Amino acid sequence: MRYLRSLIIVAVIIIISHCGHMPDMHYYTFNYSPALQRTQSSFDGTIGVSKFSALAPYDQDRIVYRRSPHEVEFYHYHRWIMPPGDLIQQKLWADLDESHLFRRVVLYPTNNDIDFLLRGHILQMEEWDEEDKWMAHFKIQVEIIDIKTNNPLLQNIFTEQEQITERSAVGVVKAINSCLQRCSGKMLSQLENLR
Repeated sequence: MRYLRSLIIVAVIIIISHCGHMPDMHYYTFNYSPALQRTQSSFDGTIGVSKFSALAPYDQDRIVYRRSPHEVEFYHYHRWIMPPGDLIQQKLWADLDESHLFRRVVLYPTNNDIDFLLRGHILQMEEWDEEDKWMAHFKIQVEIIDIKTNNPLLQNIFTEQEQITERSAVGVVKAINSCLQRCSGKMLSQLENLR
C-alpha cells in the first residue's frame, strides 16, 4: 500500500511538472539621461532624497493598468524591480546629483547632516486603456524642505501623460519612464529658477 501511494505521488509530481509552464517574470526600471546638467552648484548645501510614499495601488511592485475608473488591474508577470517609491527616490537622487544644483546629494535617511530634504508621494503611475489608445498617467507630489527653517523651498504636483505606442508591458514602462523624466526636468528647472 505504501509503495502504491508513493508511486501515485511521484506520478502526480511528474505530470504536474510537465503539464504547465509558468510564464517568465519580467522586471523593469527607469533609464534616461537627466534633463539639466550644470557645472556649479546653486545651493550651498546637502540635499537628502527620501523614499516616496505612494497611494494604493502604486505602493507595490506590480505594474498597474485600468480599463475604467472603477477597476484596478495588475500585470502579474511584469513588475517593477523594486517598489516605485524606491525607484523614484533613486532616479531623482541621480538626476539631482547630475544636475549639480546642490553641493552634495545623498539618499535619505543617512548618517550625514543634510540642509534640505526632498520627499514626495506617488499619486498616479499607471497604464490607462481606452478603445482607441493606451496612455501612461503619472503624477507625483514633490516637496523640498529647508531643514534649518522647516520652510518649503519647493512644493509642487507634477503631472504627465504619454500615449503608449508599443502596446505591451515594455511600452507601458517606456511611457512612464518618459513621464518621470519630464517631471524631473520640470522640478530641476524650478529649482534652478529659485537661484
